Amino acid sequence: MNANTLTNISNNKGILQNQNHINKIPISLLNEINQRNKFSVPPKYSFKTDPNNGYFYCELEVYGKIFTTEHSLLRKKDAKENVTRPQLC
Repeated sequence: MNANTLTNISNNKGILQNQNHINKIPISLLNEINQRNKFSVPPKYSFKTDPNNGYFYCELEVYGKIFTTEHSLLRKKDAKENVTRPQLC
């Protein structure tokens, strides 16, 4: 992720918050930022199952970087939100 991308994300995050989008879940917010900036490649999510408990790890590929949840979570949706949230802060 280059400096311009981070600046665009920060700027858009502020714009979205000012437009009362603050209650959106991180996944929707990331998708909206991606659409507003017309990035050619949308965020890509993939899941792995923890063999010990059947819970889920989520991997997010966005802006040429890959992010992974630190621990497994019971629901795929929770794992997806968990990996997305830190990228928007």
